Parts: sequence; C-alpha cells; structure tokens
Amino acid sequence: MKNIKNYNDPFILWAGPRTASTALFYSYAENNNCPILEASHEPINKKWPNPNELDILINQGLSFKCMMYGYFHYAQKRVLKKLISDIPNLDYRHIVLYRKNLLDRFKSNVFSIANNVWTLEHVDKKTYEGWTKKYKEEINEKLECCLREETQLLDNSLEIIKILNEHNIPYQKIEFEEACTYIGKDTSQNTSHYYDEFEIPDETKKLLKSLEDHEFYRM
Repeated sequence: MKNIKNYNDPFILWAGPRTASTALFYSYAENNNCPILEASHEPINKKWPNPNELDILINQGLSFKCMMYGYFHYAQKRVLKKLISDIPNLDYRHIVLYRKNLLDRFKSNVFSIANNVWTLEHVDKKTYEGWTKKYKEEINEKLECCLREETQLLDNSLEIIKILNEHNIPYQKIEFEEACTYIGKDTSQNTSHYYDEFEIPDETKKLLKSLEDHEFYRM
C-alpha cells in the first residue's frame, strides 16, 4: 500500500462510480486546505453542464471532481473533451482514482443504478432483499450500458495518464483500497451484503476479465 502524497495545491480528481470518489475528494481537500465549491464539485456531472461554471472554478483555483464515464450526452462529451485537452494549460495537480476489482465495482454499480442509491444519504430504511427480481428487466437493459462504461472509463483514464506523462505534470494514480485507507473511516452506504444477489452472466464476467489487461493498468 503506497502513501498518498499531499499536494496542498488545487487538484482535479478523475474517477468513476463506486470508487469512494466523493469521500476521497472531501477528505483530500480538507487535509490539504484546498478551497472547493461544494455545489459545483462535479461540474460536468449534469445533463447540460455549463462550461462557464467550469471556467469559474479553474480561474479561482478551486479543486473539483470529474467523473469519466457515462457521458453519452453531447454537451457532457464536449465539455469533458475540452477539459482533457486543456490539461497541459492548467495549474492543477491530478489524482486518477480507479478500482482494480472490476467484478466488485460492477456489482456495486448495477445495484446503485437499479435502486438509485449512490450515497449513504440515499439509502432507504427498507430492505433491498430481492432487488434483482424486482428490477430484473431494468438490470438486463443496463448490462450492456454498464459494460460500455467500464471500457469508456479505462480509455479515458489512459488518455489522461498519457497526457500527464507527456507534459511531466504531477499526478497520483490511486486504487480504491488505498483511497479507503487514506479516508480513514467507513464511508460506505452499507449495502454490499445485497450485491451477491446479482449473478453476473458468464459472458459479462469474461468481458470484465479481459479488461484486466487494459493498457491503463500497465501505466
């Protein structure tokens, strides 16, 4: 387990879902006294992101988080593409967060999508037992989309790492378990005991397994 460096400079956290990204973002910002704007800490994670809002954050040197998956809406793709291309011109440090165990992340992601539960605040007091039967059709419809997001996330992460390396820009590549250790407390939504109700189809498992050889992991 490597030690996570404290930059004490504005940073961009690049991440995908189910990686403890929100908890890491707030913990890292607090530990490094990095100013943030809580209402806009994910400026691209909107159907119609406002490029001006992103410019304001950057001009003020505010740290923020950028989710790198699921941007199939044209406006989101455009803003994300511009942000990535602008990396060499930004006076920011960078953190690229990932989760090596793709099967665990996939199960967690499918559960969250099916039940619309993304943080502890979203968790209902009701039980989620039987959720795979209740949302069977929705889950089947989302499987292909989730697989597409897995590939998209790794491709985008690789592109960012290559840009950072090419321009000698300081960055850290942090794995989920390392992030949890850094955060130092349980920030989970306490729903992991429901995930095993979802049996990942064999073909999907094979595709996820093949992503373990993605170039991102060798960078």
